[in-house]
Amino acid sequence: MSAVQVLVSGCLFKAPEERTSQAGRRFVSATIKVGGDSGTGEFWACLAFSDSTQAELLRLGVGDALSAQGSAKFELYQNGGEVRISRTIFANAILPLRAAPRERRSKQAKAETPLLDQPAPQRPTAPPDDLNDDLDDLPF
Repeated sequence: MSAVQVLVSGCLFKAPEERTSQAGRRFVSATIKVGGDSGTGEFWACLAFSDSTQAELLRLGVGDALSAQGSAKFELYQNGGEVRISRTIFANAILPLRAAPRERRSKQAKAETPLLDQPAPQRPTAPPDDLNDDLDDLPF
């Protein structure tokens, strides 16, 4: 059986949370709402197992827009006699709409950084004369 690869784009409906599987493996789970602003739409359970995907997912909050890429799993279940579809994506990559915050440098670190408008160190322009003397002794 081969897995279906999907790209799911929507907003976080439920905040990401860290969990541990029964096997002791750490993962992050979240719920993504796709389409429908007035309560309609699809809900996807999103599971992230790689460290980079977990970190990207954990920095987002409820309502943040994102796209998740990975393999999908679909299951049928009954809710009050009505048959519904459970959608799960095992995310390989998360692409958030909001960029990651940039690291700010302290004033001390800025003061220690050399300025761009300072002159470059002086370099010798011509090789020393004694190097040219050695070239004359080579037989051709």
